[in-house]
Amino acid sequence: MARKLNPDFVKGAKPVTSLCPSPCQCSLDTAFKGLTVDCSNKGLLKIPDIPSHVTVLDLQNNRLTFITCQDFAKTLNLRILRLSHNKINTLEKCTFANLTKLEKLEITNNELSHVEEAFENIIHLTYLDLNSNTINTLTPFVFKNLASLHFFDISNALTRFDVDLYNIKNMEVLDLSNNLVAGFSENNCQDFAELKTRNPNFKIRIQSNPLMCTCEYLSFVHLLITHPDIFDSVDSINCTTIDGSNLSHDQLATFYPQLMKSCVSQEIFIGTLVTFFIVLGTVLLSAMFYYNRWKFAYLYFIGSKKLHVGDVPLVYKQIAEVFITYEQEPEYIRLARQVFIPWLKDNHVTYLHGEDHFQAGPQNHNIAGAIVGTRKTLVLLSRDIFEDRYRELEMNLAIMHEMNCSDRIIQRIKCFNL
Repeated sequence: MARKLNPDFVKGAKPVTSLCPSPCQCSLDTAFKGLTVDCSNKGLLKIPDIPSHVTVLDLQNNRLTFITCQDFAKTLNLRILRLSHNKINTLEKCTFANLTKLEKLEITNNELSHVEEAFENIIHLTYLDLNSNTINTLTPFVFKNLASLHFFDISNALTRFDVDLYNIKNMEVLDLSNNLVAGFSENNCQDFAELKTRNPNFKIRIQSNPLMCTCEYLSFVHLLITHPDIFDSVDSINCTTIDGSNLSHDQLATFYPQLMKSCVSQEIFIGTLVTFFIVLGTVLLSAMFYYNRWKFAYLYFIGSKKLHVGDVPLVYKQIAEVFITYEQEPEYIRLARQVFIPWLKDNHVTYLHGEDHFQAGPQNHNIAGAIVGTRKTLVLLSRDIFEDRYRELEMNLAIMHEMNCSDRIIQRIKCFNL
């Protein structure tokens, strides 16, 4: 396989010493009508003061660790820049901000771990080589303004390639070899196919990656089979199946139907499993709501463990020992007045009941206050007691109060035979 393009300095340059930074060597650049500055192999720790009319700059094989935002602030006409074989570990957004005419950039064999938006303003860049760094991820929009890019080498330590290629119209070589990429997403595969349609010369290099032939990369396997012309040296591409088998490219067409069937079965199983858990969760929630419906209703009446009626809080303060609720029919009124109330009085038990104590004010608030303000609720049960909405409210509030107190509040007395 042919090695990557390594652009030479422009031929036709003439030696020149005027304004040449020490210890570099300079020559006139007749192709770009500027200055070629060769600072390679000088042991430089920082970039010297470069003349503003430089068009070709070689800083390879030095000991540079960083580039300041001012290093290329004046080199507005720079066309070719070589920074390979240094120890550069960071590129800031401002690093190349003024190099809008730059066409070729080499930063191979450095210590870059990320590039972020460093190339955002290099709108005329056609050649970008970043191989042999430690870059393991690229931002999705790293190519946002690089519509002129023809060659890109990112042979590093990438684990995924999720880059938007929509603006790249003229790409001819995308070198992703010698990374840790297992495959490509469906969106990536669509971008590759569209690039090939726009530019028949487009090729991807993906050799020496741990490629996987699995359901996650089904679109990638399909692309390898249907568009082998997209991939450079496609016959040398291998991928590994889920059971560890290693498949060559010519075996993929036979394997693909089996993989497709397995992926469909897997999707059906996952869909069924998800549906089962959704239904199970719905049933459990419904059962929980049903068996705890009074507790959920109680949420309407409590806040910070205080009983409410609507928005009015009722703080517990004992005003009597017993609250009596009963059907408002003559026989039950007589029973309460002639039997239970005298008995309570004889035993010195303080009591509340609606007929004597709720003569004024909001009825609901008084009922809730009476139930919260007593230790027990005495219920004279009769067949039609709950046809009266206030008796129903009294019973419901007593039930809720009992649940909140975790104590027995309600005392029931059956009076069905009166």
